[in-house]
Amino acid sequence: MPSNMSFFLQTNANEQSTADRYPNESTGICSTEIRRVTIMLAEMEHLAPAKLLSDQHKRELGFINRAILQKAIATKSLLIALRDDCDEQTERELLGLVHFYVRRDHIITLNSIVVAQAYQSTGLGRQLFGSLIHQARLREKNEICLKCPEELPANLFYKRLGLQKVASEPGKLRTLNVWKYTLSHL
Repeated sequence: MPSNMSFFLQTNANEQSTADRYPNESTGICSTEIRRVTIMLAEMEHLAPAKLLSDQHKRELGFINRAILQKAIATKSLLIALRDDCDEQTERELLGLVHFYVRRDHIITLNSIVVAQAYQSTGLGRQLFGSLIHQARLREKNEICLKCPEELPANLFYKRLGLQKVASEPGKLRTLNVWKYTLSHL
């Protein structure tokens, strides 16, 4: 199977209702302005933009150093979303990323998922998570786990994606919610 997948992405400058912010479950296509996006495993050329996006979301993600992202690229555990509707002279914009760890057992650990501020609430985060599920299936894993500080709005995002909150535990500085997603193998 190919390592990159193309999706359509909704962008809308106006505020929308929650129902309008998520793609149609049957088609995966959102309803307003559509732009072409490619979600793929990152390559070394994507290291600088991935570091920049991570730094822009340091409050939510914590500090992610360049070496960690470089290792994630080398081990094929960094998915990125690139904007495709650019002209030939313009570099494709990095819209989001998913950094994950493939464990030796049946689990993938989601380290971070982030979408550029301008593209949040467009369905791109859902598409990135869907691509992580695809990677889990390719690697014959059946569970995705993550921890998220309890005060972050990302917890609502994980709940909407269908993850189950299985615990809360003390972290170094703040309480962490533990989330789990079990893949159904059809």
